[in-house]
This record gives sequence, C-alpha cells and structure tokens, in this order.
Amino acid sequence: MTNEQIAQLAKDVYEGKVFGSWMIPENQVKNLMRMIFMAAAFLDDEQIQEMKDKDIVELYEYYDQIRTGRSINGFPIFFSHHELTREDALKLRKGIKRLEQLEEATQKIVIQAVELDDEEEVRREGD
Repeated sequence: MTNEQIAQLAKDVYEGKVFGSWMIPENQVKNLMRMIFMAAAFLDDEQIQEMKDKDIVELYEYYDQIRTGRSINGFPIFFSHHELTREDALKLRKGIKRLEQLEEATQKIVIQAVELDDEEEVRREGD
C-alpha cells in the first residue's frame, strides 16, 4: 500500500468505517477469524503459505461491505477482505494513534476557545 492509502485507511478506521482483525480479542482470533472474514475460510494451503510469505498479519473490510444481517458472537460477517502486511499494519497503527492525538489536541483547543469566549462575554456584560 502507498502511504496515502494507509493514511486514508487510518482515517476510515478512526471514523469507524472499517472492521479489522486487530479488533478481535486475542484469545478469540483463532476461532473467529475465518467466521468473520468468510473468504479466508476457503483459502487452501498454498494460498495460506502465500500470505505467510507476503507477511500478511491483518485482514480488514469496510462495514458497508456487510451483505448479511447476521453476526458471530457480536462481530460482523464479511464475504470479502483486504490484507495488511506487517509493515503496513505498523504504519496504520501509527496513523490511527496520530489521529487520536490530533483529536485530543483539537478538543483542548476548542475548550480553550469556548472558555475565552465565555470570559469575553462576561467582560462585555460587566461593561
């Protein structure tokens, strides 16, 4: 993936548009991965080895690709998926973390602006 694609994916994950295998609790990954990402259930040994050779460590899909109203243990079910290499997954995590930091900083700035507006309004009322 290009850095631009990873940045867009990070934004989409942050905005809640994407479900990723990293969202499955560790103790349930083995049991649920192929139930959530149904296409993975049909991979043969050769395809699994290809994924290992490419260092694929995560699967993800956009929520708008859900084609059934069913779920498994509260998780969505997809009939397709996208893959992330270890390197891209690391970049994605960094991108998501950066967006979270930006959101926190933005929230602080907005709060400060509101407080300043309140102080200014109080001053005008006192005049």
